[in-house]
Formats: sequence, C-alpha cells, structure tokens
Amino acid sequence: RTIYRKRTELMIHLIEEHLVPHGITYHKAEGGLFIWCTLPENINMLDFCKKSAEKKVCVVPGNAFLVDESAPCQSFRINFSTPTEEQIDIRRIHTCLSRTKQRKKR
Repeated sequence: RTIYRKRTELMIHLIEEHLVPHGITYHKAEGGLFIWCTLPENINMLDFCKKSAEKKVCVVPGNAFLVDESAPCQSFRINFSTPTEEQIDIRRIHTCLSRTKQRKKR
C-alpha cells in the first residue's frame, strides 16, 4: 500500500500540473489501482486513446466499461500500479492531447 500510495500521489500531482489546466478532470482514487479522467467535450476520446497507444501511453477508453460500448463517453482510465515512478510521465498524455482531433462544435 505504501508503494501504491506514493505512485497515486505522484500521478495526481502530475495530473494537476499538466492536465487540469487543459480542461481534463479526474476522480481521485479512494481505493483500487486506477484514476478516471474525463476529457473536455471538444476532444475525440477514441482518437485520443489511439494517439496515446501510438506514443506507448496506456489509457483505457471509458466506454470499455459501459454496458453499451457505443454510448457517448469522454472518460478514460489510467493505471498507477504497473508503471514505476520514473515511468509515470503525464506530460506524454498532454502531448497526445495536442495530436488528437478536435470535435466540431455543434
């Protein structure tokens, strides 16, 4: 638990520093090994996840956890149990954001 506590605190610090200023919100984990984040409405979540995978950043699309996977979803899940502290680099997620297709305003 000590190791995971340290990793989750690091990841939350980096999310606050690098993602929140760009409109991403998150749910602080009170248990488990994941943090749920939500993209702004103008970001295509599936394109973001694809760009992330291309950059070797493992994020799981939130719709993978829905009963109806085709339902709209802007969330994704990131894991803090597998990567080492050195591998937790949220700046890479920010890079993926900048390369993701923007949704057209309705």
